[in-house]
Amino acid sequence: MIILVNYPMIPDEWQIWIESHLDISKEEGPRLLQSNLFPIEKLVEQWKKEFDTEKGYSTDFIPALIRNMAGLLKWVYSNGKEPNWKGSDSTG
Repeated sequence: MIILVNYPMIPDEWQIWIESHLDISKEEGPRLLQSNLFPIEKLVEQWKKEFDTEKGYSTDFIPALIRNMAGLLKWVYSNGKEPNWKGSDSTG
């Protein structure tokens, strides 16, 4: 059986995904990020529900999101560059 997976691939898609899963608008996201109030734990919970292996996602997908979370959020809300998914925020 082949399972097709679909996940956000560009900042606009991530903003839509986060708004639909966490009810954080694209206007509110940067403010929460800058004030260190972004609900990181809720974000990780939603990733674990949405992108699990039973739905066809790689076992490496969630760990890559988590280790690059700061870079991902900067990319999505602050015009940062896309994270290096094979590395981590600290390794670039």
